[in-house]
Amino acid sequence: MSRNVEKIKYIKTHRKAIRKLEKHLSKKRFNSLSIIFHDLDKLILLNLCISPKTITKIHRFYSRHHTGSFWRKKDLFSMFLDFESARFTKPDKPLIAIQTAERYKKDYLKDMVYFTNKYKEELSTFEFNLP
Repeated sequence: MSRNVEKIKYIKTHRKAIRKLEKHLSKKRFNSLSIIFHDLDKLILLNLCISPKTITKIHRFYSRHHTGSFWRKKDLFSMFLDFESARFTKPDKPLIAIQTAERYKKDYLKDMVYFTNKYKEELSTFEFNLP
């Protein structure tokens, strides 16, 4: 159970960072629905005491930012936000979006380069402090 508590804290911190990053890059006061619900399934399943390995499989199968069948540019942007915000909240994932794509998602490297270039200035001023 204590392992799940740590995992829940880890996911909550990541969700907070991704929401803050989206607002910072888009210069909007509100988050998109896809970011509001980002990784929420993981939190619910962890609270039901389902194993983290099973949760990861379920999450990657159903989440548009993981599926590889992107219906909208917004889904690619969600993937970018996920990759980019991880370095602020996940010590085990310190890479920027381009590096993450190079290592794990080569098919999306061009998209990660596009978003990195588009938001270069905003990314240079983004800060997130762990709670």
